[in-house]
Amino acid sequence: MAIQYIRFGLGCCLLPMLLCCGHADKEALTVFYATSLEGAVERWSEMFLTREGIEVRAEGSGSQDAARKISELGRTADVILVADYHVIDWLLVPNHARWQILFAGNEVVLAHSEQSRYASELTADNWRKILLRRDVRVARADEDLAPIGYQTLQVWMLSDLEAGVPTTDTQRSITAQLRARIPPSLVRPDIKSLAALLGLQVDYVFLFRNVAHEHNLKYLRLPASVNLSDPGRTAEYARATATIVKSSRGPSPETIVVRGSPILYGLTIPPSARQPDVAERFVKMILDQEGQNVLEDLGFSLVRPPRACRFDAVPKSLQPLVKAWDEDSTK
Repeated sequence: MAIQYIRFGLGCCLLPMLLCCGHADKEALTVFYATSLEGAVERWSEMFLTREGIEVRAEGSGSQDAARKISELGRTADVILVADYHVIDWLLVPNHARWQILFAGNEVVLAHSEQSRYASELTADNWRKILLRRDVRVARADEDLAPIGYQTLQVWMLSDLEAGVPTTDTQRSITAQLRARIPPSLVRPDIKSLAALLGLQVDYVFLFRNVAHEHNLKYLRLPASVNLSDPGRTAEYARATATIVKSSRGPSPETIVVRGSPILYGLTIPPSARQPDVAERFVKMILDQEGQNVLEDLGFSLVRPPRACRFDAVPKSLQPLVKAWDEDSTK
């Protein structure tokens, strides 16, 4: 059985891609996924091969990129998993998605290395001041391509609001200063390429907690009031906004204003899926106890039970595993 090795920033992980030996009579399942799920997708792929004898062709990218492969490039996937369920609503509903399931949560953390400037001084009380020092190097993800990009901007804005600092204050605002100081070369398309900069070109990056956890990175956990982890703080998080490109089609890009919200991962099976029945079995595996244990082991928080948007459209085989959901019910 051939395995392709994929490098993830500071280390390597195994991710089954299209395997060309054994089970040749069964078509591989195609999965597009947010790169923060890479470790989970690797383990789910191995589990699915063991259970079903079906291999997984898995392709990681930023969540918006993953969705645009379907909506703009006309590519086909059996399952898509994104790091912010809103991406499915913005880019895939109604033509390319009719329902989705919210299955995991996360939080934004401030990651660093042993070589990072002032890391020995870093605390939950002074992280703003350290990042604003002129010799500190920070990178971020592209808000138009990956949720961690616009969520990082929202974390900055929430922190400014909490500190009583106008986001336009060029002397005290993290939002104003870091947006101005981070060059285009340090704005990366997804969390994988962002993590790869840490310790090599930059001192600090904002990552999802599971990515820092999986790769044994040093990180500071930010207050719940700014880290987008708490479903009970929906209204509070919504004070922060970011403008992103929704679609690049046409003569000028279409933009939308994104409000801060608790980080919730979403998945769906597009209507164009070539193997919807197999895809349903893959999703059932993600939602069962063993699949959920994978997420918990890798540092995600769980949505218990998983919640379904547009419950009536969810495949019948999946409905017993989920609960109908609305914006005011995330606990």
